[in-house]
Amino acid sequence: FFKKANKTPEWLNNEYIEKALRQYEYDPNLQITACEIVPATKVGDNFASVIFRANITYVTKGKTVTTTLIMKVADSQKAFMQDVPLFQTEINIYLKVLPEMQRLLNQLGDKDIMFPKMIYHHINPDIIILEDIASKGYVMRHKPMNLENTKKVAERLAKFHALSFYLYHEEKKELDDFKFGLVTTATLDTMNFFADGFMRAVRCAKEWEGFAEIAEKMEKFGPHLMKKIRDVYIVDKSEGAFNVLNHGDFHIKNLLFINGENDDVQKVSFIDFQISVWGTPAIDLMYVLYVIASTEVRDNHADELIMLYHTKFCSILKQLGYLKKPPSLLNLNVELLKNGVLEIILSCQFMAMFYMAFESLTPEQMSDMELLSKKIYNESGMRPILEKLFVKFLHKGYFEV
Repeated sequence: FFKKANKTPEWLNNEYIEKALRQYEYDPNLQITACEIVPATKVGDNFASVIFRANITYVTKGKTVTTTLIMKVADSQKAFMQDVPLFQTEINIYLKVLPEMQRLLNQLGDKDIMFPKMIYHHINPDIIILEDIASKGYVMRHKPMNLENTKKVAERLAKFHALSFYLYHEEKKELDDFKFGLVTTATLDTMNFFADGFMRAVRCAKEWEGFAEIAEKMEKFGPHLMKKIRDVYIVDKSEGAFNVLNHGDFHIKNLLFINGENDDVQKVSFIDFQISVWGTPAIDLMYVLYVIASTEVRDNHADELIMLYHTKFCSILKQLGYLKKPPSLLNLNVELLKNGVLEIILSCQFMAMFYMAFESLTPEQMSDMELLSKKIYNESGMRPILEKLFVKFLHKGYFEV
């Protein structure tokens, strides 16, 4: 599942990049004079793409330009994702949605830049080339965030969701065309690794003291998990339903940050829109609670974060001139409870990014999923967290068949 890219595809060479830059710069005579391509991310950072950073010098229109670009190419080893139009989804987000969001922000006098610029795109071979905003001071973060920083991310998400809500309801943009989320009809049969991962967690939980009864209930629930998860991604089309354009994979490694003093977040940029999907805002908000916020923040401030998000969401709609009554905070909390089954997947599998240094594992350890699961669920700091969460999920009825 987590594999490291050792080399670039043969087709991703100077000639290919030169062609892309000529199109971007509107200069058929542009020439690359230097180009170095290196892996841009660590093992476990990306789900279905391989990311490279290109350090490039080129000559165009009589001037020499030195820059860095991010090259995102399809991971040919992820066969289970080939039925999903990941790259086409992200390209459409960049071409049809993000410029419209930026236009609305400009109307408000908001100079915020929420995403890096797309330089080039192509399907077959699948590639997206983006500006490298690391040169502007943006960096990745790999650890769970404290309350104040999580608040900033939640408000940022609220802005993104509110812009999409306005575009759909007031400008009639067809954002409901974005249907290919994490789990879809097309991929249900090929996403067994989620169900298998849950069952490996169940087998570990059976060995925990006092968890035999809970583990038994979880085991009976296992065969129904993917159907329940898929239901989260089925859009509620009833009148007044609360839907937004979800980023869809809103974890900490799909965000870039400018940090200030004392590690305080100053700016946030979104990256990786490959599984953006129209649907309940609970999808992205669950990610905030499980793969952005720290355990302390989730345990003690979840309700506060949800209210903060809702307040910002309504504020942006008001600034945009939305005159109807927005979805209420109660509506939002109902969405979170109704779609709570997503918490199971996020806690059992996605949270592992905080507790395992995947790049330090040997290929043998990475390929033995049972052994890897025991390391994650029994030997890392996840176990005491999952013990509390499994009890919480039991009490909320998430394991009901």
